[in-house]
Amino acid sequence: MAKYVYNDEDNKSDVCPAGVYIGTVTWSKDDTSQKNDDQIRVGFELDEFKGSLVFDRLTFSQAASPFIDIFLKATGHQPEKKGTEVELDASLVMGWRAWLNIGVEDDPKVEGKKINTIINYVLDKGVPPNLPF
Repeated sequence: MAKYVYNDEDNKSDVCPAGVYIGTVTWSKDDTSQKNDDQIRVGFELDEFKGSLVFDRLTFSQAASPFIDIFLKATGHQPEKKGTEVELDASLVMGWRAWLNIGVEDDPKVEGKKINTIINYVLDKGVPPNLPF
């Protein structure tokens, strides 16, 4: 039987305010899109809001290629030369950091609930420094 210590928690929100934050990929999974394209799903933990994840999908299709370029630039992992082939998988992107423009939207799955979303990757702030170990 599982044991639990009651903490008298309130039903508080785990949604952070909209803004620009540094996030670290702490969760990732190789996947396939609905159109059968390779995809990596990533979860960023925001430095200022430990424990809450904001998710994105990196879809490897011609139409989505600009978003992969932006992800690579934002995390500082873009190749030096245009036209260079890059191989990525879920394990490789773990620990990558980026500046994220975070928004707050209605959760499409739960009425009345709010969720955080990545509006875009912020390129003009440079790449965030690595976390100290």
